[in-house]
Amino acid sequence: MLNISLGELKSRELDIVYLDFEEKIDSIDIDGRRVKLAAPVKVDGSISNTDEGMYLDCRITTVIEDSCSRCLENMQVEIDAKAQGFLVHEDEEEEVLEGEEDVFLYEGDMLNFHNIIRDTIIINIPQKLLCKEDCKGICPGCGVNLNVEECKCSKEQKDERLIDPRFEKLKDLL
Repeated sequence: MLNISLGELKSRELDIVYLDFEEKIDSIDIDGRRVKLAAPVKVDGSISNTDEGMYLDCRITTVIEDSCSRCLENMQVEIDAKAQGFLVHEDEEEEVLEGEEDVFLYEGDMLNFHNIIRDTIIINIPQKLLCKEDCKGICPGCGVNLNVEECKCSKEQKDERLIDPRFEKLKDLL
């Protein structure tokens, strides 16, 4: 049900259309990177006629699967977000985009809900995904996951990595 007919709302035959559906989407593209959706996308809300136009108010929930920013382990993140804004026909886009409300574009009498789902997920994904708040990441020397095992680098190798190369000559003075 990713395409929703708006004909009855536009002609004012209906004042409100309730949304309550789930859609299985395998993945979405975020800046050229594919992010897998581990659970169906659930949409719950409504599209209503107001004095200003058709208004979308819904909640979108799903679970994405990605890798931790520090240790690169696979992890899942729950997305629970609201999508709220006016529905505007793409021919009227330039006139309406100056307002402070969010705007969702549609073509003809159909609203492509896939774009709304994708944009809402993208906006609500944390910029830095962490498997846990105190994730130690991976060792830059030997590459082990520091959450799972100890670093295999020798003490000298660890010290070498910690020294800023611009100050390396100062080490000879000690």
